[in-house]
Amino acid sequence: MTMIKTVLFAILLTLKAATALAAEAVLSSDYLQGKWSEKGNQGCTSDHAGYVVFNNNGTLQAGHGKTIRAVGFWELNDGAVTLHMLVSPSGGGGHPFYQQRYYYQYLSPKMLGLQADSFEYTQDTGAQAGEKRTLTRCQ
Repeated sequence: MTMIKTVLFAILLTLKAATALAAEAVLSSDYLQGKWSEKGNQGCTSDHAGYVVFNNNGTLQAGHGKTIRAVGFWELNDGAVTLHMLVSPSGGGGHPFYQQRYYYQYLSPKMLGLQADSFEYTQDTGAQAGEKRTLTRCQ
């Protein structure tokens, strides 16, 4: 009976390790393609949640709800994602030059904790520098 328990325990440990490894993802073009929400699965259908869409032709769009705020190109080189975007004016207060006109924005977010349907990232520059954010794949 002890031998059976030992074998079952070994099988359970193996399955647990395999499940943990299966949950992790590899950063690739195929992985990024699709729509990602800043507000989890609920954000995928929200009129207010932030989102980004990585298209298979290297283009992207980002916005909130049904409003597109930025369009551009994305590329993946040496495990790093690079975004080149044209951002629309946000209106209201803020910076007297950049937020009142269309402007170019370059981002290379640091990708963290890639899972099958979500990942965390941080930015090195801008107002959200160092802030950890999560994007969830929309189904």
